Amino acid sequence: MLDINKDELLALHRYIVETKFSANAEEMAFSRLLAQIANKVLDAIITDNEKCDSNGAEQWKNWRVMNKTRPEWNFIKEKISQDKHWNELNTDQKMNRLKIIASPYIIPDDIIREIIS
Repeated sequence: MLDINKDELLALHRYIVETKFSANAEEMAFSRLLAQIANKVLDAIITDNEKCDSNGAEQWKNWRVMNKTRPEWNFIKEKISQDKHWNELNTDQKMNRLKIIASPYIIPDDIIREIIS
């Protein structure tokens, strides 16, 4: 459907992540659609790397895993604290909201439990 080369895909990924995790990303942080696009773009980058560079694919998979030392982690915590409905959400809703905010990153289960408990 979309004819895009590797360099264009990487540029799109960079733009999405930089925009999504910028200080002005109010609506984008909570956008289910943008979360899906961010995940699909990174999935495509990983798949493309698996074809020609398994080491590169592994690096992207490792990059995708969120940890508390990354600057994006502070952004995620800030967005949760600004979410006026967070405390009204049940556990499943919090997990879904967290996945949307964090995309294309994957948050390990221990950190998820810490946030939603």
